[in-house]
Amino acid sequence: MQKHQIVWFKRDLRLSDNAAIQATEASGEPIIFLYIFEPLLLHDQHYDIRHWRFVWQSLQELRNNLYARGHQLWIVNAEALPVFMHICSKIQVSNVFSHQETGILKTFNRDIQLQNFFKYSNVKWIEFPTNGVIRGLKEKNTWQKRWEQSMGASPFQPNWSKVTRSNISDLFPTIKPHAAFSNVANFQMGGESVAQSVLKDFLTSRYPNYMKHISQPEKSRVSCSRLSPYIAWGNISMRQIIQAIDEIYESAANKRVLHQFSSRLHWQSHFIQKFERDCRIETQNFNPAFNNVRQEVDFQKISKWEQGETGYPLVDACMRCLAATGWINFRMRAMVVSFLTHQLWQPWQAGANWLAKQFLDFEPGIHYPQLQMQAGTTGLHILRIYDPVKQSIEKDPDGIFIKKWVPELQDIPAANIHQPWKMTPLEQGFYNYIPNKTYPSPIVDAHETGKKAAEILWPIVNSERAAFEAKKILKKHVLSTERAKAINQGKNIS
Repeated sequence: MQKHQIVWFKRDLRLSDNAAIQATEASGEPIIFLYIFEPLLLHDQHYDIRHWRFVWQSLQELRNNLYARGHQLWIVNAEALPVFMHICSKIQVSNVFSHQETGILKTFNRDIQLQNFFKYSNVKWIEFPTNGVIRGLKEKNTWQKRWEQSMGASPFQPNWSKVTRSNISDLFPTIKPHAAFSNVANFQMGGESVAQSVLKDFLTSRYPNYMKHISQPEKSRVSCSRLSPYIAWGNISMRQIIQAIDEIYESAANKRVLHQFSSRLHWQSHFIQKFERDCRIETQNFNPAFNNVRQEVDFQKISKWEQGETGYPLVDACMRCLAATGWINFRMRAMVVSFLTHQLWQPWQAGANWLAKQFLDFEPGIHYPQLQMQAGTTGLHILRIYDPVKQSIEKDPDGIFIKKWVPELQDIPAANIHQPWKMTPLEQGFYNYIPNKTYPSPIVDAHETGKKAAEILWPIVNSERAAFEAKKILKKHVLSTERAKAINQGKNIS
């Protein structure tokens, strides 16, 4: 039987600018296009049905576009190793093409298994960098130049006349969609064309208010790009976004805003590169000097935080909005992590999986460094302990976002909505507010717990041990350029 090649889609769910497809053009061997719903990920605590619904939507467009070009997309529900063992038992496979995945420990271990199998089976597994992130990078100071070169290369568009179709028709049974994969209001839909549409809409009409509204929980839902889930699941490449910005930059009326947005794209890749080089931070503190703090877990407090019942209106609005839509802006993400780790004094690990399940744009290389940055366990960044009341007054002064997601406070005026527990009995009666019944009272005194957190953490931040560990981290990760200063300020793409 004629040898086949396999394009294995993972977090690169697109046809355009896909290096794995580009690699198939030269050989003339027939191609099998494959996506695997892996039970080890379907049931992993990092993931939720919202992620697999987004993936399914992306796959339907992918399958339709391949079908229109005479190709089939095989969608399989099984572990990756048995899937490839089955394929190799039925046909000869020369190459497997895919993108490198800076994932969680489970995907790392799965890849080790597959590498051993492919080597044993005399199959070449060729992986391509994702968005300029370089596996096995030895010299960190070469990364920036290589990233810029990658972003400047011409995006690949398949020449389908050179992609040989496969006549195999019985590899796997057809997967029927689960009812849970149906579209759900409030969630962004997956798909390559949707990603391109969101990008176009951002660059033609929404971007001018990007920096102006970036920290506001309600207005940012429109002014932010909202490209993060499409980047995370590969509906669009970083290169495509960078070059779309370049195309309009010279004629743009708001060049500074576009520059700020581009810098956050650079930041995103840089943080994933850090995680690629030091994946232990999925479970361990970046800076070991912080290993002996926050060791007790209070499950009742964590539950209140997860459910949006902390008694702090902006925190609760953010948590409820995140659960219902899969997205909140960067400042609010920072605030809810700060509240968990500083005001509630819980280890960041206690909230890591729950937040991953909520973020439609969950990206391990962003998720874990950011959790640790906000928890103050890196020893590199400024220790930020956000006051949830101050943030509420500054970022949602009229309570518009709060009233949308905490409807029990709809009748409370803006002057009282940020601290409803401080209303007088007369005001409570006037607004039909009953403490702990209409809305929970605060589960902690955030001012006092934040002050206590600072008293514990600052001495560690300033300790010789933390400084020693920070130097090792800097040597391993931080670029020795002026531009690196901006990258490491904690900027985000959202």
